[in-house]
Order: sequence, then C-alpha cells, then structure tokens
Amino acid sequence: LKGLTDQHITLTIAKNLLQAFKEPFNIDGREIILSVSIGVAIYPDNGCSASDLLRNADIAMYQAKESGRNTYSFFTADMNRIMQRRLAIEKQMQEALNRNEFELHYQAQLDVKNKRIIGAEALLRWHSPVLGKVTPGEFIPIAEQGGKITAITQWVIKRVCMDMADMKQWAHNSFRVSVNLSGHDLRNTHLFDYIYN
Repeated sequence: LKGLTDQHITLTIAKNLLQAFKEPFNIDGREIILSVSIGVAIYPDNGCSASDLLRNADIAMYQAKESGRNTYSFFTADMNRIMQRRLAIEKQMQEALNRNEFELHYQAQLDVKNKRIIGAEALLRWHSPVLGKVTPGEFIPIAEQGGKITAITQWVIKRVCMDMADMKQWAHNSFRVSVNLSGHDLRNTHLFDYIYN
C-alpha cells in the first residue's frame, strides 16, 4: 500500500482485512471459511527495497501464524534475529546427526524410600561447533516442523539401547530408561516397528 504515513492507518487496514474474512464465503452453494494471517513491514523502517519489505513482511506473517492465526503482526528487529537463528539451526541440523553432534545425558530417577536409583530419563543435548549450545526448546520444534524429528528419535532410541547394554553391568533388572517422544513420533505408524527391531 502506498502513501501510508503512520502505523495507525496500517493497523486499521489490517483489522479491516481480518474482519472481512470473519464471515464465511458462499461459493457455488458451499460455505467456505478462511483464516488470515497478516505480516506487516513498513517502508523505510523495515526495508528500503521491495524484496526486503516482502521478506520482512513474510517473517512477520509467520509470527502471526505462530500466535494462533487470524491475526496480524508487525515486523521487528527481534523477529529478524529469531528467524535468522531458526534458519541457521535448520541448516546445521541437517548434518548434526552425521557429525555426531547430539549427545544424551541421563537424569537419575530415585526411590527415596529405599535409597536407590530405579531408572533414568534420557535427555537430548546438542552442541553445534557453528552455533554453540542449542537448547531442546529451540531445536525440537524446528525438527518437528522440518520433518527431522523421526531421524532424531531413531538415533535417540538406538543410542539408549546401546547405553543400556553397557549399564547392565551395574544396573538391576528393574532399571528403566525413559525417552521423551514428540507428538509427531506418536503419529508415526512405524515407531513401534523401529522400537521393537
């Protein structure tokens, strides 16, 4: 849109667009309900070229989608930093398994009454040589959205089984290791085949 002088006008336009899509559309006798996510980038604060403005509006639109859709979001420099970090994580994650950058840490589960370790929880950690420490809160959602979570889960299960074989030297028969699974893993029809093989 040309000739916008302040954010208040842009905000009014965004709200009007959202309102226009609240009512279902009737096309050939069928009712169609659409949702709208709007990303806003304003010249010259958010870019001086059309490509910069479109890229930044796109980043803001994804922020609007993550906020629950049917809303708008203005581009901010923070969003750009978050998106750049996300893209870097996606890029590095593709080879992280091949380069053995993931590792497991085991958090003991204790029976306080009998004063003994009864099991452990496997915790996945990633230290990238390029990005440094990447927290599970950062990389797990990106792995889920990017379709990499299945490969990571399979690596975790395989590694836990190998580690449990080593633990048998000192662990008792009832010792268990729990593994956190993603919702995506639970919808995977091949998950149980992989676990039992």
